[in-house]
Parts: sequence; C-alpha cells; structure tokens
Amino acid sequence: MQFCVTGGRILNSSVLAGESKSFVLHTFEAEIAVKQAFVLSYGHCFLAIVAVHIVVMVTTIATYSPTVDETSHLPAGWSHWRFGLFDLYRVNPPLVDTVAAVPLLFCEFKEDWSRYSVEKNSRREFFIGKQFVDVNGSDSIRLYRYGRFACVSFSLIGAISVYWFARQLYGQSSGIVALCLWCFSPNVLGNAAIITPDVAGGALAILAAFAFWRWLNSPDWSRALVAGLTLGLAELAKTTCVIFYVVWPVMWIIWRWRANSRRAEGVNPPVRCDEQTSGLGVKGNVVKELETSELATSHSSGLSATFSPSKGRRDSTSAVTHAAIIPATHRVARHTVGQLIAILVLGIYVTNLGYLFDGSFQQMKDYQFVSHALGGPTANHAEPNNRYRDSILGYIPVPFPVDYIHGIDLQKLDFEGERWSYAGGVQQKRGWWWWYLYAMAVKVPHGTMLLVVMAGVASWMRPGTQAEETNTLASRGCQSPDSSDSLEDETSSSIRGLTSPARRDDRVIKRRGDWLVLIPAVCILALVSSQTGFSRYFRYLLPAFPFVFVWASRVAQPHLLKHRWWKGLVAFALLWNVWSCVKVHPHHLAFFNEASGGSDNGHWHLLDANVDWGQANLALKHWVDERAEQVGRREPVYLSCFGVDMGMKLEDLGLKGKPVPMKLDPETQMNKSLPISELPAGLYAISVNHLHAYRHRQTGEPDCSEFLQLKPIAIVGSAIQIFELPVDSQSERF
Repeated sequence: MQFCVTGGRILNSSVLAGESKSFVLHTFEAEIAVKQAFVLSYGHCFLAIVAVHIVVMVTTIATYSPTVDETSHLPAGWSHWRFGLFDLYRVNPPLVDTVAAVPLLFCEFKEDWSRYSVEKNSRREFFIGKQFVDVNGSDSIRLYRYGRFACVSFSLIGAISVYWFARQLYGQSSGIVALCLWCFSPNVLGNAAIITPDVAGGALAILAAFAFWRWLNSPDWSRALVAGLTLGLAELAKTTCVIFYVVWPVMWIIWRWRANSRRAEGVNPPVRCDEQTSGLGVKGNVVKELETSELATSHSSGLSATFSPSKGRRDSTSAVTHAAIIPATHRVARHTVGQLIAILVLGIYVTNLGYLFDGSFQQMKDYQFVSHALGGPTANHAEPNNRYRDSILGYIPVPFPVDYIHGIDLQKLDFEGERWSYAGGVQQKRGWWWWYLYAMAVKVPHGTMLLVVMAGVASWMRPGTQAEETNTLASRGCQSPDSSDSLEDETSSSIRGLTSPARRDDRVIKRRGDWLVLIPAVCILALVSSQTGFSRYFRYLLPAFPFVFVWASRVAQPHLLKHRWWKGLVAFALLWNVWSCVKVHPHHLAFFNEASGGSDNGHWHLLDANVDWGQANLALKHWVDERAEQVGRREPVYLSCFGVDMGMKLEDLGLKGKPVPMKLDPETQMNKSLPISELPAGLYAISVNHLHAYRHRQTGEPDCSEFLQLKPIAIVGSAIQIFELPVDSQSERF
C-alpha cells in the first residue's frame, strides 16, 4: 500500500486518482502562487531595511572622527598587507584590520615605521597608530573613512545571517523582526561604523552558528564543509569565538542526547525527505510516496516529517521497523562524529591560513608568556615565563599561529592588571562581575527588551487547540480536516495546513534547534563577565547580540501573530526600537535608553568607549564653526577632549583652541582644572570622561569635575559638554 505526505497529513494514494488528484494539484499550484506573492513582498521589505541600514551607516561614518583604538587598527591592517606579519594588534585576529586596509592598496599616504618592533610580548600598535595619524595629518580622516566603508560588509553579513537564521527557525515574519533588531540597534550601528572587530565578530559568529545548525539538522559533508569554513572565519574576526571549539561539541552532544531520549519514548527520528518548507516558501516536491506496511500519525514541522507508531496498533511489522532504527542510529552517530571532527579541524585550518601559518604548531614550551595564567605567578613584561615548560604539556604542538596565542596571553595580562573601572558614578580598581548586566540595562533599547520578554512568554505559549485550528482554517476559507465532507475539502484543508499557524508546533521548533541559539550568547556573557580585572567596554558583549536577536524574533511566529493584540505589541516594540535609533542618529555610540535618563545623561552610568571614545571631536569642530557664525566672531575655546594623546591632533581635525588650564594634584596624580572662579572667560568643551575624572590610565588624566556644578549650554554627540564662562546668573549652576 502506498501513502503520501501532504500538509502534515497522510493520505492513501489510491484515493488521489482521476479528478480528485487533479483537484489536489490545482489547489497546490494556487497555494504556491499565494506563497510566492508573500515571498516577493518579504523580499522587498528585506531590501528596504538593508538599504536604510546602509544609509544610516554611511552618514554615521561621515560624522565620526577616528576613535582611540581605531587609529591603531588601520595601520595594523596595512602592516599585514605590507610585511605579511600579524604582530601588530595581535590581541585581535587580523581579518577585520586586513579588510579595513584594502582601500589603502589603492591610495597614496605617508608611512612612519620608526617605532615598529617585532617583539612578541609588547604592544606597539598604539605608538604606530599615533605616528600614522600624525604623519598623515588631516588626510587621516579620508583614510579612516575608506577603511570604515570596507568594514560595512561585515554588518551586511550580520544582517543577512540573522534574517536567514530566524526565517529558517520561525518563518518569514520572524526573519524581518531579527533583521530590524540588527539593522536598527544603536549599539550595532555605533560600533559597525568604526574599525573594530566586535560587530564583525558577532556577524561571523551568527553565520557560523547558522551553518552549524543546518549541519545538525541534516548532516552531510557539504554542510560540514560550510560549517568548518564559517567557524574559521569567525575565529579570524574575534578571539572570543575560540569558545566555539568547546561549545560546538557540547551542542552536538546535547542534540544527540535529545534525539536518543525521543527514541526511548517511542518517537522515531525525523525522516529526511526531499521536500523542505521554510516559512512561506516551498522547495522541492511536497508529495512523497512511502512504501511500508503501516504508517502512524505524522508529527510534522515546516522542515521535516516525523512518524511514530499508531497508538494501540503496533504489530510485529512496526516493531521490527522500530528496532531497525537502533543500528541505523549508531551508524548515523558515528558518521556525524567524523563530520564534527572535520568541522573543528577545518576551522583550525582556516584560522591558520588567515595567519599564513606563521608559527603554527609550535610546541607549548617554546613560548614566552607574560600573563600569570600562562606564564606563572612571576611572569611579566620584563621577565616572561612559561608554566608549561617543564611539564609534559610543554611538548604538545599548539595548533594555532604564534601571534594568535601571544594575543590571548597579552589580553589575559590586561585583565589581570586591575585597571580602573566605572559604573553608576562609582570608580574603582578592578571591575565587577555584574557590570555587563548593568550595561545592558542602560544601553539596550527598551523596544529590544520588550521583544526579549515577549519571546520568553512565547516560549510557554502553545500553538493552539484543534478547535482554534478549525477556526483559523475557517477564517481563511477552509474547513477543518476532521470535519470535511468530501475528498476535495479534506485534501484542500491538508494542503492549506502547510502554512496554517496551528501547524507551527513550538515543541517541534525547539527540537529543530531553538535552544541552540541561546547557548553561544550565554557562554559569551559568562566569558566576558568572568574577566573582572577591568570592566570598561560594553562592545565586548556585541558578539552575543545576534543570537539574542534571532531568539527574540520568535515573537513573530504565525500562531502568535493571529492574535491582533500580540501583533500590535510586536509592531509597537519594533517602532520603539527604530525610534531609539532615529533620535540619537548619528551618535549611536553614545546611546542610552530612556530609563537611564537618555543619551545626554548616560555618563552618569558608564564612561569610556560606551559614551565618548573621541568620535565626537569632529562634530565639536562643526559646532564651534556654527557658533562663530551665529555670534559673528570667534570666541576663545578651551578644550579637554578624550583620547587626543592616542588619536588625531585636534588641529588636524580643524578644531582650534587652547587646553583647559590645569595643574597636577599631588594626591590623586591627576591634572585638575583650576577652580571655576580662576578660569578665563570663554567656551569650555569638556569630555564627559574628564567631567568625572575618569582614569583611563593610572596617572596624568584630566580632572574637570569642577564643571559638574555648572549647566552646559550645549551637548555635542552626548559625549562633549560645552560651558560658557563667566557664569552671569545663578540659573546656570546646578
């Protein structure tokens, strides 16, 4: 006896003869036409969102001046091209810097390598970066913009990846939601507009996770190849992704365990069919004939069909079939183990290829480490050491490039150094384990927060009862499959069931990998939170963002959107998220949500790269020019801008002024501004970092906390506050 599967129902093929079969085919063709129309509209929506994202990125890039770390990334990338070496900025893998430096291959600029050193245990990139911007002067603005434009490609990779991942998991609408969360995230936009590896790391991390998820669902060597290549690219973008070499096997073990648990409960494994449906799109043949003596009720999802024995009708044939699954399962497990190993090995190979195999497979005992974790308790820059030199581990070849390992060592040294950290008005040496949770509370848009909460609620909401499915089908002009009075009604309902919201079983979605999305995000959060030597940069958490965006997009599953109030709430959250992006444009790097007091008050919560990283210095120059046009003269301007000692000179930005009068405080070892009453008249442009006497370094940083008692006349980019002296009225004081 032959059966066919259509729309999640099993029909005897003998009843599909003659006119009835013709009716089914015509109905199916009509269904395909409707779906193609939906796909077309979703495609236009996708292109529109990506186009707006590119426009926002371009305008943001044009507004920002080169930031503190960014000045070192571009010359580091150029050194990769020029010398074939990867020692500059080795705390980050070379992919992003190399891509940023591609436009320099076609540009004329000046170089100064007088302070370059190949010493493995030092960080010379900041000196080289300073020399690069000094020797190129105002032309540096153009060069860094070229590098930023090249890195826009990483943001586009992230946009496409979150869209496709969410689309495959939850459907087309969820793909659009995930795309909006990525394209209109102020934190993504602010960091994607500068040459840093955090957004690129997140984009390639979610791409690698998507490729790995596809392999888990349907293991074969072609998908294993893609998963290995994308894993290697993620490692070349951000060192944080090294945890995937542990996370991937753990997720595979959990995946296999869940599959074995289902078999122990009497549920057969999924049957891999030629047909696949994704969201509203259909690919392949939807009718597939199965030759077997008896089939049971089909538990179908949008991706594959799963069959289990009929209740109370399990005869000897079905028992034999079920027993035959066991050896086949073992063969599949052995087969996928080999492919998993190939994925990891290929990822390591691609990582080494990105470094041109420089120092690859060097024995552990031959390294000289400066961190306590790798070098031992006495290791430092002056006396590097190796805790593994006299152990058996010292003879193990390290399957990574030498600069990759030294970069991890130097980064670990930074976290062991106990630098000054700031949170909520408190500044201390060392960081806090909860710092990233606090940063999320003040820097993540409320629209995104609302969608994440709704996604948590959605994980407990069932798709609906049989009665609700009947009502849903009736509202679309269909009859319930159980109440059809004719073959035409039954087959029509079965085919329409392919896209019925009630067919989107949440339990099936979880089986397909819903839980997988959150594991990397949780691991990344745990990793960065565990490094409490200092807590400064919220951008370190950005590689976890796309995973959260994909998981949050589950709020747009079809069975949820059939509720008007839920659909309205999703739309409200998305519009709120877009509005959060629009109101701070183009100063996304300094974004803070409404509950924290808004972007202009964000400095009371976080400092450094979270609000002022030197990106607003060029905008300050434009403000000063506009002010001169308004008052008809050039007023004296006193400047205390962040990162000038490591970045571009203010004169090269076209910003002319004098430094704020200061004197060294012997007690704090900081350059403290004179009392307000002793300062000369004029305009004072003060970085919010200096307003709070932020210690970016141990000593010598500006302390302009005297100005906190005054009310600024303007705020530039939420990063620089401008005061006018003398103060003529008490109303200008807080």
